Amino acid sequence: MSDGIKIFEPNHCPPNGVFVYLGLPSRGQALHNAVRNGLDVRVLRDLAVLMDSNIRQVADCLDISRTTLYRRFKLGRFSSKESDAIVRMAEVLEAAVQLFDDDRDQAIRWMRSSIKGLDNKSPLDSLQTNVESQAVIELIHRLEHGVFS
Repeated sequence: MSDGIKIFEPNHCPPNGVFVYLGLPSRGQALHNAVRNGLDVRVLRDLAVLMDSNIRQVADCLDISRTTLYRRFKLGRFSSKESDAIVRMAEVLEAAVQLFDDDRDQAIRWMRSSIKGLDNKSPLDSLQTNVESQAVIELIHRLEHGVFS
């Protein structure tokens, strides 16, 4: 850059395709801006396709009411809060797919299953808040490293 400031980009594993499929940057300021500006409704539609689900079911997992969903589809864009929830789901899906060696079907089955490490809730039922989503991500990281407690 001309001002001498170098932007730090953390060394993450390349995305396994979830963010690419959704047409979103997987990290960094570009993702922050997309969420802040509100994601296009197409992103939720595409996420539902990836989840082998329908839009209403995915919205329910994210605590987006049906009336809000209807209004957003009329407007064509989600709020930043709703966009943040959509990105959280994409991050969890990406992590789960990586956990299952890029087997999306197996990852989705796991996400729909009751998991002891989540107080017998499914990962999909644990996406309504950032705290719950982080618990799912942490569980996935523990499973990747063989820590089952």
